[in-house]
Amino acid sequence: MVVVAGPLWADRADPAPKPRAKPQISEPSQSQPSAPQSTGLDAAVIARKDWQAKPPLFAMKAHKPVAILVHHTASPANATRDIYYKMRSLQTFSQKSAQLGNGRKRDAWADVPYHYYVSSDGHIAQGRDVNFSGDTNTNYDPAGHIQVVLEGNFEKTRPYVEQIEALESLLVSLARKWQVPASEIRVHKEVASTLCPGKYLLEIFPSLNERVDKQLKAQ
Repeated sequence: MVVVAGPLWADRADPAPKPRAKPQISEPSQSQPSAPQSTGLDAAVIARKDWQAKPPLFAMKAHKPVAILVHHTASPANATRDIYYKMRSLQTFSQKSAQLGNGRKRDAWADVPYHYYVSSDGHIAQGRDVNFSGDTNTNYDPAGHIQVVLEGNFEKTRPYVEQIEALESLLVSLARKWQVPASEIRVHKEVASTLCPGKYLLEIFPSLNERVDKQLKAQ
């Protein structure tokens, strides 16, 4: 979870949850390229090249993924912007220094702190290269964790059905690719002093993890 004083990089929040049709990556978008790139996963994921990611600012710490950690952005979901815009905005925010909620200044990160981002409409985008450790403002070592973040503040609102469906698909795909057991798919709150990923996601996480486990064992 990224925490700063005042509003995060996200724009104004969607005023109220609205039903959404199940999203497809091929939906037209002003910033979407015509031929999505492969990300090597079974789940439908928008590649860095497709959202026009900038290169990392400096070298990052290589690691071997052995676990998956789930977060929320802790900022309101925004239905007025597509995931391509959101990813570019998040990268711009990440690659600048920032003032944290506790008054401490955070230095610029090399890249997006998360490896995968799930937007409020259920789209998934590739963030930082999964072969490199993520970044955090909290008190744990992110090395070895694949960082997955869902857009929204789940202390205040519930995640959308589309987000949970996308998250489940992504977790199964990542766990299979990196041979991560369901027991090593956890939430941020389990490893650091934080409310992340919020009470409403925490409520449904055990059943989500159970479904992922069943799919992994059925392969």
